[in-house]
Amino acid sequence: MKNNPVSPIAAQAASLRFLRLPQVREKTGKSASTIYREVQLGRFPKPVKIGPNTSAWLEHEIEQHMREIVEKSRGAA
Repeated sequence: MKNNPVSPIAAQAASLRFLRLPQVREKTGKSASTIYREVQLGRFPKPVKIGPNTSAWLEHEIEQHMREIVEKSRGAA
């Protein structure tokens, strides 16, 4: 049997959760315009298309982004 490595996305599949813009705003405390501006500047995770007219963010990417902000603010231990 061939040993197939598990991709990072597949490994997180059990805990994947989509967040829509209102949820991202509440979780981060950022306004919609700030979120979209930071996405354009590459400073915030990009949303993924979950339907023809619907985008959402992956919760684990938002949480990782928030952890990075805290680490940067407080300095790496």
